[in-house]
Amino acid sequence: MLVLGEPPLIDELTEAGVTLADGAEDAEIVLVSWDRAITWDRLDLAHQALRRGARFFATNPDTVCPVEGGMTVPDCGANIAFLEASTGRTLDVMVGKPSPIITQMALAGIGLRSEQCLMVGDRLDTDMAMGETAGLHTALVLTGVTSAEDLARSERRPTYVLESVAELVE
Repeated sequence: MLVLGEPPLIDELTEAGVTLADGAEDAEIVLVSWDRAITWDRLDLAHQALRRGARFFATNPDTVCPVEGGMTVPDCGANIAFLEASTGRTLDVMVGKPSPIITQMALAGIGLRSEQCLMVGDRLDTDMAMGETAGLHTALVLTGVTSAEDLARSERRPTYVLESVAELVE
């Protein structure tokens, strides 16, 4: 597996016994995630692996990630878009949000039913969508990507709307 991602993801995969590919010719799967240290060489390696027929997986479709000061930086979805545009390929599998795959794995791992859990996030199209699809209660936090105005324009209705995650402990 060829991974475009941060060290914690790579560490988790390695600890789970996943063999990481050194080159495009060794990659059966390209897994794309958020990667703040991505380089042209790494993008090109993923591009070449996909052109050779590797399967195309990703962790989430978020195009940007909010950072301090109200700024955003490119996220996984931007890397997906680059590779889709440059290879003419489309994603084979979304393993993370909003896919039910990750939710089913998490629920099985903690031994709880969906109605016993709360999905907390700042995005309507991924976090809240994933929670709804999995039958979880949802809490939208308005300190990230989604604003109150975005919520008002959306058909999606989270169980709870919070101004801050601090409200979870109140």
